Amino acid sequence: MKLRYSLTFSGTSNGTQNGCTDLPGALPLLLKQSGILQGGTGYLYKESQPQAQIFLAAAADLGVFLGLTAGDTVYLSLGDADALTDCVSISDDDTQISRGLFIPAKIALPVIRFFAETGQPDPAVTWISPEELPAEGSYII
Repeated sequence: MKLRYSLTFSGTSNGTQNGCTDLPGALPLLLKQSGILQGGTGYLYKESQPQAQIFLAAAADLGVFLGLTAGDTVYLSLGDADALTDCVSISDDDTQISRGLFIPAKIALPVIRFFAETGQPDPAVTWISPEELPAEGSYII
């Protein structure tokens, strides 16, 4: 089972890192060591399930936003329902994501591993659909 990833770093460590691993448990360590948790975006998917993807956006002061697609369903991580209308820029191109969609990195990393193992959203996190996001809110996948 190959897990493919593509990471794009923002800020002073601009650049990309692409690769794959056979070990879902290696992903949290890879993400920590890569520096992506300080700022950037990334995609991850299983070669055997390309329709199931996870998108992440990280900012050192906010945590990590996770957007999952599993078949035709889209899931957005929910950190603070009261901050969904407050959008923040997370990349050099001024891409906006609702502040309320960010969760702490220490929670996001096991969720990413769970997704890599199952192709499904981890029930340990609260998820919302894009339709539940207020009109002023924003996300990317």
